[in-house]
Amino acid sequence: MISNPEGRRTTQDGVLFAIDYGWTERVSLGLLVPYRISRSTGRVEGNVHGLGDVGLSARFTLTDPHESPLHVTAVTTATVPTGEVETDFLDQNIVLGVGAVALGGGLEAIRDWPSRSSLFFRALGSKPTGPSDQGVRFGGTLSASVGYGRPFVQRRAVRWALSSAVSWTEPDRQGGDDVPNRGGRLITATAGVGVPLGAEWEFSAGAQRLVAADLRGDQLAAPWSTFLGFRWISAVK
Repeated sequence: MISNPEGRRTTQDGVLFAIDYGWTERVSLGLLVPYRISRSTGRVEGNVHGLGDVGLSARFTLTDPHESPLHVTAVTTATVPTGEVETDFLDQNIVLGVGAVALGGGLEAIRDWPSRSSLFFRALGSKPTGPSDQGVRFGGTLSASVGYGRPFVQRRAVRWALSSAVSWTEPDRQGGDDVPNRGGRLITATAGVGVPLGAEWEFSAGAQRLVAADLRGDQLAAPWSTFLGFRWISAVK
């Protein structure tokens, strides 16, 4: 939920379906399908909903998963422009898609301890390869996050985790001119808990707090957001 002094209120909801397949012991492939809903009332009225851009990913583990407690993984991503760009009445950061293929990559490092606690660091960047169908070349993004998690109920492996992230978005362009920018710099803090539901299912819930923002143009950011998730894991030899 986002509100501002001008009496505008925006609600953004999203449902994400993601699947990862371990192709080999060190290589996994991923698919992410988002569905987004944005509703705005007050100074600007309207709503946008529909399928967002579909994401593809490949992860390559660079360390031996059996011998090292430090797991380093290289990540490559590609976004297929399946979400329509909607900028007629909503800010350009509230869109279903960017209307162009976006390529990205990054690095992830996770350090595990025998107590089942973990420390992680992740850095990811993405850049659209061309303008959208409305002629806007959306800016690239870069994010870095660090977090820590550990179980607080050992027998059932119930875990808590805390993390913080900093993300940047460069200015959008239309031809040689700047257009109202999407994003800026955001600093967020996230807390969550994961609860196993049997041998293969896990339920997670958490909240995210906006710590600081340096937004450009007529941009909005939610002071609080929440998430719920279900994960199914099946190991097949």
